[in-house]
Amino acid sequence: MRAAQRFSVPLPALIAALLVCMLGACSQTAGGAAQAGFPGAEPPPQPTRIEADNEHHVIRFVVDGEIEALLDKEGFRVRHDLDYSGLMTDRANQDFEDRVLKQQGSDGDGRQ
Repeated sequence: MRAAQRFSVPLPALIAALLVCMLGACSQTAGGAAQAGFPGAEPPPQPTRIEADNEHHVIRFVVDGEIEALLDKEGFRVRHDLDYSGLMTDRANQDFEDRVLKQQGSDGDGRQ
């Protein structure tokens, strides 16, 4: 049996696509109830959406009502295939930590 390998995936296009999907899901649900004449009413969840669960510290990617991928501090897991056209690189954890510190700037909270 092959052992699972941990790796980092430099896929800025995937991240951008996920953000576009998340913004689209937010815009679809933000005004639907008010437009239907029920101010403050919660619309039903969309069958395809991204859920941020702050209680369990996980982001779920739901497609057609089924959870298809999970992202948490342990990694990114998908139910089916992962297709990519870029480079997958296995890097040491310190490389990730260095990138986080660089993005956070001098004050450590993400602002420059």
